[in-house]
Amino acid sequence: MNYAQSLEGNRKKSKYKYLRENFSRIACALVTVYICTAKAEILGATIDGKRLKIQTDTAETAISVNTRGTIIGYKVNCSKTKLVAWGVPDELNFNAPQIGFVTIVDSKNPLGAKRKILAQGVMDIEFLKNKKYAFIASNSGEVINLENGKLEYVPEDRNLERFPREECRKARWQTFEKY
Repeated sequence: MNYAQSLEGNRKKSKYKYLRENFSRIACALVTVYICTAKAEILGATIDGKRLKIQTDTAETAISVNTRGTIIGYKVNCSKTKLVAWGVPDELNFNAPQIGFVTIVDSKNPLGAKRKILAQGVMDIEFLKNKKYAFIASNSGEVINLENGKLEYVPEDRNLERFPREECRKARWQTFEKY
C-alpha cells in the first residue's frame, strides 16, 4: 500500500467517523427545526389533580404541566395554539397578597409554560382577535401578553369594548370552568 492509497483510506474513515460522532447532534437539530416550523396544535387537554395533561400533534404522548395550584378553569384559543389555565396557587406569601395564578401553555413548547401570580382572583379568560393577548376578567381589567407572560393593566377609563374578542365555535375539551 502506498502513501496515496493510505491517505485516501483515512479520508473515507474520517468522513464516516465524523458522521457517526455527530449523528445525534445532527438528528437533534433536524427534529428541533421540524418542531419549530411545524404548525403545532393542541389536540386535547384534561385536568389531573394540579396538573394539566396536554396532547399536541407534535408530541406522540400527552405532556403533563404542573400548575402548582388548584385549577379553576382553562381555555384554548380558536387556532388551538395557546392554552391559558387559571386558579388558586398552593404557596402563599404573607408579605404580598396572592389570590390567583395564570399559566400560559404554547403548543410548540408545552414544557416551557409561563406562570404569573396575581393579587386578585381570576374569573375568566378571553382571547383577543390579535392572537397575541388575552383579557383577564378579574376585579381590575388586565391584558396578558401570550408570548412573554407580561401583564398590562387596562385603565378603568378606557372602554373595554375597544379590545375585540376572538369568536369561534369551540369543542367541548377547549374550555373548562369549575364554577
